[in-house]
Amino acid sequence: MLDYHSKIDPLRIVNVLDNRQETKEVKSLFFRDPLCLDAKPGQYIMVWIPGIDEVPMSLSRIDEKGSSSITFKRVGEGTEALFKIAPGEQLGIRGPYGNCFQAVKGKCLVIGGGTGLASLFPLLKMLVASESSITCLYGGKTATQLLFKDELTNLLSSPTHQFIVTTEDGSYGKQGIVTSALQEQALSEHFDMVYTCGPELMMRSIFEFTEQRELPIQACMERMVKCSIGICGSCVIGEYRVCKEGLILSTEKLRSVTDEFGKYERTSDGRKECYSTN
Repeated sequence: MLDYHSKIDPLRIVNVLDNRQETKEVKSLFFRDPLCLDAKPGQYIMVWIPGIDEVPMSLSRIDEKGSSSITFKRVGEGTEALFKIAPGEQLGIRGPYGNCFQAVKGKCLVIGGGTGLASLFPLLKMLVASESSITCLYGGKTATQLLFKDELTNLLSSPTHQFIVTTEDGSYGKQGIVTSALQEQALSEHFDMVYTCGPELMMRSIFEFTEQRELPIQACMERMVKCSIGICGSCVIGEYRVCKEGLILSTEKLRSVTDEFGKYERTSDGRKECYSTN
């Protein structure tokens, strides 16, 4: 077992309570941890898979009947191992880390793409509790890849909320990409805050849209986080270490990194390279 003695940031071993299949390639692992129960929407934890890797994961549920969850897509060795973990088995976690979404009471626009919706799920619950008026736009490639569809339909069932889904193949909701739905929706409405999480190219497009209309935005960055304590440089964008000064970047911070945001990313050794469109 890893020997980790920090009193501020202890590694904890937690039991997996449930392994929920969300889609064919996405699962949620549920566990009980006191520190995670006190986390804020937008924060993340580092998940240790013994002998394989340690990976960052946003909390997709913070306190659901006394448990929390991470939600992830099977994309590599680490997530492949997580996919196979069964209830009763164990994980190592540390955190929560990072800043959090700031709730604004009023008219809020929440835009999620793909598994980016996992980071936005606790935010949506917080906004509903604060009695904000919510328009949620969620985009995926196809109906079978949509997350939390039924849960969000119930959560946003009030007449004061809207839940609009787009799929690229038209198999559910509106056909097209989520930024097209944004153009239609925001042209006729003003919002007090825009929140987003998803592919960085998508968020760059949303940021440019909010700048044109002078709308404030909070974006959850999905950069390569390795150390979580601000020393390795793999997650840097402009002057910000996303693991420390993020994951949530607001309008002012995004304005200062427009030369990199959606244009460049970092490799595993911290080098900057053109952002991949794949």
